[in-house]
Amino acid sequence: MLSGSMNATDRVQDGAVPGCPVARLRRSRRNHEHAGEESEGGAQIGRRGGEEAAGDVQHRVRLAGVELEDIEIHYMPVAMSGEPPEHEPDPSNRSIIFAGGFYPWLDPTGGLAALARCIGQHGYSLEIFGGSHETNPEEKRRFEQFSAEMKRNSRVTFHGTVPREELFSWYKKASLAFEVMPSNPEREMAFTTRTVEFLWAGIPVIYNDYAELSELILQYQAGWLVSPGDFEDLEKVLKLVSDDPGALS
Repeated sequence: MLSGSMNATDRVQDGAVPGCPVARLRRSRRNHEHAGEESEGGAQIGRRGGEEAAGDVQHRVRLAGVELEDIEIHYMPVAMSGEPPEHEPDPSNRSIIFAGGFYPWLDPTGGLAALARCIGQHGYSLEIFGGSHETNPEEKRRFEQFSAEMKRNSRVTFHGTVPREELFSWYKKASLAFEVMPSNPEREMAFTTRTVEFLWAGIPVIYNDYAELSELILQYQAGWLVSPGDFEDLEKVLKLVSDDPGALS
C-alpha cells in the first residue's frame, strides 16, 4: 500500500543524501545514543536499531512490574481499502493537513506552532482536524488555549471532528500531511493510524525521525523526516517543496 505513495526524485540538498529525496536533513541532536542506522537509500535515521529499541521497551515494561512472559501478545493488522482516493492536489490552494486527537501522551502543539510560523512565506494553509481529549478537563483547557493562539494566523483553520467522507475529500486535494511530536515510549511504539491513512491517500508526509514508520517513509520515499524541536529542518522541507513543486509528485 505504501509503495505507490510517491515517485522517486533524485536530489541533493543541504545535508540530504543523493538519490534519496526523503533523507533526513540533518542527524537528530535529540539524543546521541540514537545515531547512525542506515537505510537502503543511504539516509541516516535518528533512532536505535530494532533489537536495541525492543530491548529498551522490554526494560521499561519490567520497570512497571510487568513480566512479558505472562502476557499473551496478539497482533492487530492495520488494513486500508484497496481502492484509495485519487490524490489530486490543488496547486492554486496549497494545504497541509493535520488530523487526529490531542492527548496527554501525544502533543503535536509545538510542531504545529512552528509549522504555522513557516507557512505564510511559502504560500501554504494549515488545515487541522480533530480536537482535545474530551474526558480530560485540563487537556481540554490546554487545547482551547492553543487553538485560540493559532487562530490568530489567518492561514490556520480548525475544522474539529468531521465525517470521514469529508475528511477524505480534504485528503484528496492536500499538498502535504504533518505528524511531528516529541518522543516518548508510547510514540516510539506506536504505528500511527493517521499517518498510515495519509500514505494510503498518497499524501507526502512530514514525519518524526524516531518511529517505526520513519523507516518505511524513507524506504518508499513517501515524505520527509524531521527531528521534533529542530524547526530548521521543517523550514528546509517547506522551502524545498515550494521551490520545486515536482518534489511532491
